[in-house]
Amino acid sequence: MKSFKNFFKLAWLQYTDKVLGGDSLFFRVRINPKYKEDKGLHAHEFEHVRHWYIVTIMALITSVIVTYMTTPSLLLAPMAWVFFVGYSGLIYNFLTTVSKACRLKAESKCFAVQLAQYPKENFENYLSQLSVHLSEGYSLDITVAQARISILKEYQRNLAI
Repeated sequence: MKSFKNFFKLAWLQYTDKVLGGDSLFFRVRINPKYKEDKGLHAHEFEHVRHWYIVTIMALITSVIVTYMTTPSLLLAPMAWVFFVGYSGLIYNFLTTVSKACRLKAESKCFAVQLAQYPKENFENYLSQLSVHLSEGYSLDITVAQARISILKEYQRNLAI
């Protein structure tokens, strides 16, 4: 996608054999060294980091606004800020862990970003592989056809932006 490269600066990238393909947690991305040249996998994981930043910032802003409206003096307490920042940073990972709908949306978007990095002449092949991976690898209880539709919807939405 257009902006994922900017997140190389905002994320900690590590190549390690401790992952099969890649994973991300907060602003840390780990990629297996055998996929070092896979731009699609990098884009997928950095899209997760982008989501994490967006949700964290939105949660932090919301916390500050609600606190200002209810108990503004709390904004002067340093421990309140530790709490705000702490739980704001956990919300994305919490939501994608406990909610299948959030996980499906996040992963579909990340797979769409990944798909956009691959050669267009192999689009159907990559889409099929990613659909199988989404339907089988994320405990979503969806079919390959449903995964395909979800990825394509996000892919088309990204093209419109």
